[in-house]
Amino acid sequence: MGDSRGTEDEFDVPSCYTDLHVIGYGTYGEVREAKVVEGATRPDNAYFLRLEPGKMVAIKRLKRDLVYRDSYHAKKVFREITLLKQLIHENVVKLVDLYISDARDIYIITEKMDCDLSNILIPSFEMNDAMVQYILYGIMRGLKYIHSAGVIHRDLKPSNILLNSSLDARICDFGLARSSSQTTLATGYVTTRWYRAPEVMLTWRHYTEALDMWSVGCIFGEMLNKVRNYITATSRDPNTGEVTPLYALFPAESHVDHLEKIMMIVGPPPPEVVEATTDSHIAVFLRDKVEQLRESASSIEQYFSNVDSTATSMIVGLLNFNPAHRFHAAHALEHPYLSKYHEPSEEHVRTEINRDFELIELSLDNWGRYIAREEVNMHQVDSGEFVPDPNTHVHAAVHNPLQQPRTNALPMPDFGPSVPSDYSLDEALRDFEAMTAQMQLEDPGSTNLLDLPDVGEAPQGPSEQFALDLPDRMPSLALENELMSLEDDRRYLQDQLTDDAVADPSRLLVGLSEVDAELELAQQRTHHDTT
Repeated sequence: MGDSRGTEDEFDVPSCYTDLHVIGYGTYGEVREAKVVEGATRPDNAYFLRLEPGKMVAIKRLKRDLVYRDSYHAKKVFREITLLKQLIHENVVKLVDLYISDARDIYIITEKMDCDLSNILIPSFEMNDAMVQYILYGIMRGLKYIHSAGVIHRDLKPSNILLNSSLDARICDFGLARSSSQTTLATGYVTTRWYRAPEVMLTWRHYTEALDMWSVGCIFGEMLNKVRNYITATSRDPNTGEVTPLYALFPAESHVDHLEKIMMIVGPPPPEVVEATTDSHIAVFLRDKVEQLRESASSIEQYFSNVDSTATSMIVGLLNFNPAHRFHAAHALEHPYLSKYHEPSEEHVRTEINRDFELIELSLDNWGRYIAREEVNMHQVDSGEFVPDPNTHVHAAVHNPLQQPRTNALPMPDFGPSVPSDYSLDEALRDFEAMTAQMQLEDPGSTNLLDLPDVGEAPQGPSEQFALDLPDRMPSLALENELMSLEDDRRYLQDQLTDDAVADPSRLLVGLSEVDAELELAQQRTHHDTT
């Protein structure tokens, strides 16, 4: 599989990466930063070949016993890998390398950023309007590209917006992303609650790209609250007792509390939204609440009365109860609030990504074969094919408030799907069998690509804080919010299953199984942060 170092129990990566240090924990294992060794090579990997020696990267280990525990998790990992390979844009985190160790752990290597947005939404960081505009512009530009590819992110929140010291934004974590053509499928857990669009609760599992736009509206409102130091709630660290101020727009504790908080700021939903609600209990709740709030409800304009009028106009367009009337990313980029940075020629789109794999259910071992194929393909890039430089800023027209304008823009290339649309599963399996046989002829001691590991309990390691020049991250707060959302989702689905009026419980059962899977992983991550 290549030149690597370490034993099965260690962080086993190719020797071209050195000076590894733990910087956090992801869903499937720990994340470490590393430095690219001078003169290092990764055969035929054009992504890596363009990476500067001495450059820092982030290496996320996906532990085999978590990835290959069932088809749901394996498919989720395959989804993130294929999207990272195909979404090539300055405001999407850049994939550098992909490696599967002899122990069958998967290592996703990306560019190293300095922090995520949640790290700077704290009292000790001084944020101003210019920073908010620039960060929001980067998010919108990335979303325009992502949505043009037919992809809905579904889990946008501050911790999934990475930043460097110049506040260039990168959208990350595509494990929950879905095709925009699959708006009516039961697809499980969607977005941490505080950033969750109301249609997720009102028309359970039916959504469009507008879901992401609501989440960005919540993130934008949180940044505006930070600038004006408007605290909405507090969180107490269970270990130290330290109280942390929060700036989130809707820091809710349940589905009902979330809807109430939304209505107190946004106002009551219009009649067409109430009528479109598929949950009869929530529809009754909404009608009662609309009557109660008819005279007492506030509005977004009132809530943000002390911010710039163009900022208020932007957030009104993002936080519209009716997803059909919500801003698209392209519309938001043209809004006066972002006119300082808006440059149509630099706001790229791409062709829709082929994601037919979302429509099929494969066995666990077949998803494992597809994941392995992605690693093989990444190291068989034609040397004559142009591959984007992960270090190049391709948008010269943008003026960062923290630095001088960049020059020498490169055109944004358009890449086809990682897995060709005419590449059948049978062909993929035959290729793997031939490739494995060839590898074993060349090296009889090599690991069989088709051998998946037994699922066992993941060894738990100690948690370490991010080593950042910017403020320390607060993983416990993000996990607390995620666990709360998942547990409430589970209660909601269980309540729905006991309702005799539910015509098709199978969709709810699918959602419940996926929420249970996400909940189990989140609980394991909580263990890392408290030990």
